Amino acid sequence: SGTGGAGRGAAVSLNDAVNGSTTGSLALAQSATGGGGGSNSGEQSAGFGGDAVSNLSRSGSFLALTMSVNSTGGTGGNKSAGSEGIGGAGGSATISASATNTAGSVALTARATGADGGFASGAANAGFGGDANSVATGTTAGDGHDVTVHGSARAGNGGNILSGGQSRAGRGANAISSSTGIALGNSIVFVTDQAT
Repeated sequence: SGTGGAGRGAAVSLNDAVNGSTTGSLALAQSATGGGGGSNSGEQSAGFGGDAVSNLSRSGSFLALTMSVNSTGGTGGNKSAGSEGIGGAGGSATISASATNTAGSVALTARATGADGGFASGAANAGFGGDANSVATGTTAGDGHDVTVHGSARAGNGGNILSGGQSRAGRGANAISSSTGIALGNSIVFVTDQAT
């Protein structure tokens, strides 16, 4: 409580933070999660959630290449009591993932999750949700080298109102996702994609 605003959650950015080398099967997993915003019960706003970015690109010659890339925004802080200020907006989530294998299969999963906005009570307004964006591409060369790509983006929900007739709920965010599978030889390609 008091007159100060709450702190913003820390932003996180990972760019090719994991790697490996082998002539066998290579599996890489990378996940970025933004920090949560602080709550506020005074007259100022709650803290925004931190944005999260996870970018991973790997190419080479492997028996099999498996990659899992995740990004999750930080939750917006909650705002209770007081007639001024708002609930914190949820952090955004962004992914760019690329997997290329010239000697075997590719299995790539990318999942971006925008965070929900913070709730509000009293006369304050709730926070907006965080956007989610995902782009995933898997590529193989040669026959019999299958490609599997699963991509998804989930937008954050707007924050709810717990009480207060003059308050407004937060706006939901946007989700954009694109997934591509490319086989340069005679191989099976299986791609799914979802944005909600």
